[in-house]
Amino acid sequence: VEFVAGALWEPISGWRIGVTMKTPYTQEGDSDVRSYRQGPNRRVNVSGEDASLEGGPPGDPWNTYDIWAGNMSTVFGDSFDPDAIGADPARGIFWDARGHVTSRLRIPWRVGFGSSYRRGRWTVAADAYWSQWSASYQTLRYAREVTGVFMNQDITAPGDFLDTWEVGLGGRFEPTPAWSLCLGTRYVPTHRKNGGTTRYLFPNHKDAIPAVAVGGASFTSAKPLDQILASAGAGYTWRRHRWDVAVQFRYNIPIDEGQDPLEGRISAWSIAAGIGYTISLGPRGGGRALD
Repeated sequence: VEFVAGALWEPISGWRIGVTMKTPYTQEGDSDVRSYRQGPNRRVNVSGEDASLEGGPPGDPWNTYDIWAGNMSTVFGDSFDPDAIGADPARGIFWDARGHVTSRLRIPWRVGFGSSYRRGRWTVAADAYWSQWSASYQTLRYAREVTGVFMNQDITAPGDFLDTWEVGLGGRFEPTPAWSLCLGTRYVPTHRKNGGTTRYLFPNHKDAIPAVAVGGASFTSAKPLDQILASAGAGYTWRRHRWDVAVQFRYNIPIDEGQDPLEGRISAWSIAAGIGYTISLGPRGGGRALD
């Protein structure tokens, strides 16, 4: 459950000061999962016999399926069901397990402060937001763990991320009562640590599975990028109707890939555009939609 609270104060005409707060909350999901894996496929040797008998009959130390079952018993331990092997040699199924998993994603605290000042046709505004990303996490927890198949997982853990402050500045000009022009910019620092975080991805299996770097392509970018956003828009109001158009440019501040400048640099940018239409159905139509 998330709670949102805010307060607005106007100390003098045209000058407003506000604060807003969003409490942390946890997104949870429950799913039924199934793991199906296949052992050696059915093969026929030059004598036309099943390959499962190649190397020795069932019970022989060199029997293909017996060897496979022994390997799987080593991986799965007491959770392995040897009856899954040999029931259908043509398919070679050696594992068919079902389970239940709960996923949790912690959304952090967000606290914002802002102020705006309006004088005639002009309005300027600035704001800042603090986000407690250091307390965020994402986990997978199984009702019954099976080593190598269903393992509790810390996708991200508290401390993997950094708290951030993002700031924005914008303005609006109304050349006529019907028209409005807007311009703004925002700096959004990354909450990811440069270089990633090294820890155990599977907390209950430290002896069986080595430490995994939470970085690179799979989880947290080892070379995170701060962002600068710039946007512009225009709006037109006629009676109960309003039309808006806006464009946003997003630029990721480039950083060096390595110590040697010849190794290259990482950067990215994107442009997005949108249009909107608003109709007022209240008893007093015709007001400015952005007020």
